[in-house]
Amino acid sequence: MDSTAKYFILNDRPESEYLAVEMALAMAKTERDKPFRLGDSAVGWTFDLPFAAAGDGHPSGVRFPTIIHMVRQLQEGRLSLARMRQGFDVPVTRLSSLGVRGPYHMDLDGMADDAPRGPFDIRKLHNRSDFALSDYPCLWSHEHAAETRIRVLPDSDAEVWPGMEDMALDRWEGYVSVSNHRIAGATRLHINRDFRVNSQALGACLTTEKALGGRAWPSFQPIPGDDAPLLWEQALAVWLNTTPGIAARWW
Repeated sequence: MDSTAKYFILNDRPESEYLAVEMALAMAKTERDKPFRLGDSAVGWTFDLPFAAAGDGHPSGVRFPTIIHMVRQLQEGRLSLARMRQGFDVPVTRLSSLGVRGPYHMDLDGMADDAPRGPFDIRKLHNRSDFALSDYPCLWSHEHAAETRIRVLPDSDAEVWPGMEDMALDRWEGYVSVSNHRIAGATRLHINRDFRVNSQALGACLTTEKALGGRAWPSFQPIPGDDAPLLWEQALAVWLNTTPGIAARWW
């Protein structure tokens, strides 16, 4: 069975049903990886690409074909851009192979059958600098005006529910889940769960001190081996905010 699909990416929505029919007829005559034209007008692009496995991306919605070529090269460990005579090797891997994620936010602050599922009650700080007074500082939600640089301050105080002090320490230090997965504790590196190219354009951030990750900013703990953990956190935060890093994640 052929696993290749022909993708057509249009610059604009057809203005009428008649134009849509004409586009459909022209699609069958268009060669792969070429501009898609109606008469003398380029109305989009076409690509013949294999069906992707879950999470591997596809070109739907991509306006510029050079982005598709760049990301597909990057998947193979090579960075090649327009106007570059030669590309160069950039080994890539999945984030999951470099460390462990932090807890799901409901396992920090959540309720189940009217009882606490997580050990904390998350309270937003009126002044982020007050995080230094918190026993369990937390980066919980988005506030785009305060998140325009890679280094940010925690925005919340995770108050411990009475009788749940031991679970709170587990969440802070890291623990093993019931499904036997290692879960990170408090970290400096946090991944943007709601990434977009307008108000939440940071791919990742670093808190000035260790903090629990929250609903919008899950924590991530690199496993660096013998290297300095701080350098790994910084390197991942920078990579996830570069054009290739953002494109690879989005793809």
